[in-house]
Amino acid sequence: MAVECERARALIDAYVDRELAVDVSAEMQQHIESCAACRRRYEGRRALSAICRNPGLYKAARRGLRRRIVEAIARVAARLAAAGAPAVAAMAAACIAARCWIGTTYCP
Repeated sequence: MAVECERARALIDAYVDRELAVDVSAEMQQHIESCAACRRRYEGRRALSAICRNPGLYKAARRGLRRRIVEAIARVAARLAAAGAPAVAAMAAACIAARCWIGTTYCP
């Protein structure tokens, strides 16, 4: 099946990240080579991906941050699991980890 622009737009991020099956990746490559609009989109996504991988953009976390995050997750998950809500405990743990990771909340 040939890749058309609509499908290419849906797959472009996976293509940039090399997450596609070999046959789909080959179809994407052919389409990108033949379609100027999708090639520009691909080049933009590739440039963004390269910027995000630049280690100079990231700072080391304060000492002990990882330990505090893990401890906070464990406390919340244990409370929720003890209350009979293991699925909620897992979701809460994921939310705590995400919020601490992006720095939008204090992690005790």
